[in-house]
Amino acid sequence: MIVPEAASQEALVAVVSPDQPTKVLQKPAAAAPQPAAAPAPETQAEAPEAPEAAAKPAKLVSIDAVDYDAAGDIVFSGQGEQGNTARIYIDNNFIGDAAVGADGRWSFSGTADVAPGVHTLRVDGLDAKGEVVNRVEVPFFREAQSKVAEATQPAPDQTAANTEAAAEAPAATAEAQPPAEAPAAEATAAATPPPREGRVVIQPGNNLWRISRVLYGTGAKFTVLYEANKEQIRNPDLIYPGQVFKTPDVAAKFETVDPKRREPLKPDENAAAGQ
Repeated sequence: MIVPEAASQEALVAVVSPDQPTKVLQKPAAAAPQPAAAPAPETQAEAPEAPEAAAKPAKLVSIDAVDYDAAGDIVFSGQGEQGNTARIYIDNNFIGDAAVGADGRWSFSGTADVAPGVHTLRVDGLDAKGEVVNRVEVPFFREAQSKVAEATQPAPDQTAANTEAAAEAPAATAEAQPPAEAPAAEATAAATPPPREGRVVIQPGNNLWRISRVLYGTGAKFTVLYEANKEQIRNPDLIYPGQVFKTPDVAAKFETVDPKRREPLKPDENAAAGQ
């Protein structure tokens, strides 16, 4: 018999015989199973509310380009928030408004009455309520309208001129005549075309070094631009948007150089290449 230590427990009674298997006469009752503790109710975590998307800030008005049209009028352009307005001032005098289009750009022209010389361009960005969102200013140079207009005029149509001359020629000259031999000196001159040059309109962010790097392949040739335009440049470190510079030996097929551009002109971008 095995007596349990605790009085509350029943004793185990068994008959042990050397030749017989042990017989259990009494055994403790099986302990009543303890009820399993009820699991704590799960607390459903509340999903955090998605934060409201922050309102996208409006695109501020900017001044990207100062250029000229075929009539020699100066043209300003830039970017902004669609539906906003770019209000233009020159030397703090109101000039006009330009709406920002669906492409996020604005443009304003027709300022022929601006005298040649250095001026200050100011552009206020107005929202739909007419409130000023931001303001930008940049100095610029207004070239003489006649000078710019002359530079933009296309070359006369030589073919048309030749046709008119042929029509006015007397009928007697219609007879075949042996061609006159051109002097050797004239033939040599005709075979050697004169050097070509182009022009560039200075933009906000341009400087002589960057322009030279694009047009000539290296910034060190900025002196070429300086020497060709030194009557307009008092200080090589200070040039103004709107100035028109000659570009010796280079006639780029575009008249403005992107201030962010770093790679030199490609041959197909230079009309003077191969001349």
